[in-house]
Amino acid sequence: MNYPKRTTLHPNVVCFSFDKLKGVAVYTASMFFSLGWWVFIDALISNIKSGEPKAYAGVEDWISGVLVTMGMPIVLVALSRLKEDDGSLFRHYLLFFIGAAIAMGGVAGSVTILVFKYITQNDRAVDPYLGVSQVIQSVFIFVSLIILSNNTKKERTYIYCV
Repeated sequence: MNYPKRTTLHPNVVCFSFDKLKGVAVYTASMFFSLGWWVFIDALISNIKSGEPKAYAGVEDWISGVLVTMGMPIVLVALSRLKEDDGSLFRHYLLFFIGAAIAMGGVAGSVTILVFKYITQNDRAVDPYLGVSQVIQSVFIFVSLIILSNNTKKERTYIYCV
């Protein structure tokens, strides 16, 4: 990588390129994605292994994480096609909106399930760990989506000197 000439007189100026940060962002996003699913699967396994399950996991427990995960490729495909100038900009923005709505709906659904299924129940034997793990899962997957979408739309290489 050819860095531009330094315009400062101080010899300890450090320059770094945005290209290196793209790789770090991809690894960070995949870390958040895998941690999100790991937290949820760990909660399911610990709920089953605890003898008598404190909460019964149904389809409603899985659907929020699946929705956020399904929204990820839709948003990323729409963002990658926004770079092309093929005259169908409205369709790409619509696809981006649908993917973002699916992903945000998964996050909102996980919070709703936590509140209605695990917190507001009168049964004190219900452990809210499974519901909290759903919220953590959805938020982590959504954070990985934000990191990846911010990473993929940068086309130019920026060089920062500190």
